[in-house]
Amino acid sequence: MEKEKYILYATRVLDAAAIMVGHACLGAVTVTCMWGLEHLIEALGGGKTMLIYGRWPLEYLFQTVDLAMVLVIAVYGLWEMIGVLTGKRPL
Repeated sequence: MEKEKYILYATRVLDAAAIMVGHACLGAVTVTCMWGLEHLIEALGGGKTMLIYGRWPLEYLFQTVDLAMVLVIAVYGLWEMIGVLTGKRPL
């Protein structure tokens, strides 16, 4: 009985680790794609700094979107990991 309990805990930890790695990869791919899109738009604009409403550089918009996406992915990933570790959310 004791061995089965440890196997269950180990399985939950491995599942949570898989979720963490998956969300880290998703965050990395998302940020990399946004970086590529930012540089593509900059190249199409002639290489000069583009301004939003004539006031803020376009890179501020992309940095804000990067931050928002990373935070959403991190919070959702933590939520899923906690659910798997507590046994409330099977993988």
